[in-house]
Amino acid sequence: MTLKAHVDDLARGLLARFAAQIERAAADGSADAIHDLRVSIRRLSQCLRIFSRFFPVRPARKIRGHMRRIIKLAGEVRNRDIALDLLKEAGLDSRGAVAAMLNAERRTMQANLTNLLRAFKKRDVAKHWPGRLGIGR
Repeated sequence: MTLKAHVDDLARGLLARFAAQIERAAADGSADAIHDLRVSIRRLSQCLRIFSRFFPVRPARKIRGHMRRIIKLAGEVRNRDIALDLLKEAGLDSRGAVAAMLNAERRTMQANLTNLLRAFKKRDVAKHWPGRLGIGR
């Protein structure tokens, strides 16, 4: 197997994982789903960077930009999850004003993320992005 073929297989698998995590996070929205989505983005992004010589520059850059939008919004949701966990660990009232504010922010951020993920689902990332990246079958 050539290095290009190996990179194509790796990227195809990471794209499939990313697409699956988009589905899961859009449907579930749990802290675990958001975390796994962020991990899938980081891994795919690293693949595109490390093996950049195997991918067309413009499409890879554009795809990384799309992923940055998702990971930024997912990070905002995740930050609220972490803050809520810290409040709980500190023994503070989960029904207090700070927790209520964080929960409201999380719901807003989650709704924004879900809308963005639904738009990505319509694009069918796993189907269209391999061609844009020049990934052979």
